[in-house]
Amino acid sequence: LCELGRDREALGDALAVLKEGKPDEVIDKFALRLAVARCMLGLRRFPESKEEVARCEELVDEEDVGGLRARMFGENVGDLLSEVSGMVEVQLTEFRCPDGEVAKGKGNEAFKGGDFDSAIAHYSEAIRHKPEWAVVWANRCNCHLKLEENDDALFDAVRCVELDPSWWKGHVRLGEALMACRQPRRAMEELEEAERLAGISGGEIAAYIRKQVVAVKAHLRVEERLWHREAPRSAVLAQMRRVREKERTKEQTDRIEGVRAKAEAAMARGDYEEVVGM
Repeated sequence: LCELGRDREALGDALAVLKEGKPDEVIDKFALRLAVARCMLGLRRFPESKEEVARCEELVDEEDVGGLRARMFGENVGDLLSEVSGMVEVQLTEFRCPDGEVAKGKGNEAFKGGDFDSAIAHYSEAIRHKPEWAVVWANRCNCHLKLEENDDALFDAVRCVELDPSWWKGHVRLGEALMACRQPRRAMEELEEAERLAGISGGEIAAYIRKQVVAVKAHLRVEERLWHREAPRSAVLAQMRRVREKERTKEQTDRIEGVRAKAEAAMARGDYEEVVGM
């Protein structure tokens, strides 16, 4: 997926594997970390990409990755790392701005043009200059919401409210992020606080917040009805899932290992389309 330019999908796959702690060999951990760095670079998340490169370097220093496997997919481990590291530095230089206002302005332009990844990069640069700037945290949160990167949106929204708890829009963004993370009751609390801060006497702002509140309330009513209807069925389904987990066979494990072997062979040939099709 990385080689095909499908960075968002590749990033999700790599992070999922790392989160589950599946890679046992150091070289596999290195490959996944390097993939994350490349995906972050493709998505213009330059600081995050730089952090992943640093983690790769730590693996090389601590575990002697090059000694474990001198070449990976036909390329030297050190060369791969140097290439990605150099690309990160080039992009960081291109996105550098003399001050936060300039970076914020570029972020706003990118957002209006629908280029949310670039907008995030510019807003991140603005935050580097002014880390206490609540407005930029809210703007970056909005970009993450557009890209359905809900955990990142929630992080930015929380930081925004921490920096300026009296700003109504920060609570709106936090409410939106909580809804995206399937936490409607907490979302309702934040939207009600936004409504209180903005005032309920009228105006476009109050109408916008009221619309959000009504939508969340409707969601909660539907959720409550579904819970009463589905609770017994859910218990049965959960029991069935537990039974199926216990019935996993060696045949399934062998099949997975077979697919993995074929995928590694395809990677060695550079046939990335075949790997994705698996």
